[in-house]
Amino acid sequence: MFQTVRAVRDASYRLQLAPVKEGGTEVGASVVAYDPHGTEVVIKLFPDGMGGTQIRIRAGVLGDEGYSRRILTEIIKHLP
Repeated sequence: MFQTVRAVRDASYRLQLAPVKEGGTEVGASVVAYDPHGTEVVIKLFPDGMGGTQIRIRAGVLGDEGYSRRILTEIIKHLP
């Protein structure tokens, strides 16, 4: 999960997402950020039980699927 958190930070920097709130527990982690246009982006990370990490992304109030997929693609680029 630590590698995924690092990938989220790297992708956020590249996408110019300004983090407003970051949090983490034993169960997961979350980031709330805003893009340059003022769109709220929420990224949540959860362990999937098989050594991997589940990523959930919501961009905008109602959720912009295309934008969320672009963010996910950028996160995947930064994974080892």
